[in-house]
Amino acid sequence: MSLGGLGNAYYSLGQYQEAIGFYQQFLEIKREIGNRLVEGITWFNLGIALEKENRKLDAIGAFRNSRQLFQSMELDANVQMAENEIQRIEANSATPSHSNRNWLKNATNFLWRVVRAQFRQRG
Repeated sequence: MSLGGLGNAYYSLGQYQEAIGFYQQFLEIKREIGNRLVEGITWFNLGIALEKENRKLDAIGAFRNSRQLFQSMELDANVQMAENEIQRIEANSATPSHSNRNWLKNATNFLWRVVRAQFRQRG
């Protein structure tokens, strides 16, 4: 299992701080090898975990990094997903943190877009 996979596993267990640590390690490796797509996905996942830890400013920064990478690859749907997360956090920053009931739907849509983008790049 990869560090990113471990981050996802810890996230699914509600152990967000551990997930953050694995995502950060995974980011370092992906930056070194230049895998921008996986780096963008990992920034996105990191943003979600940071928000769960109520680190909203850090989460926004992670989503912005994700958005920037997706923009550089012209992955418009992924750019929009990151932008939506930024706007949602900013809009809710004055209100108490709440559970995002659409998280699973958003994550599934995001992953499908990433898979489609991978196939377009290979095709």
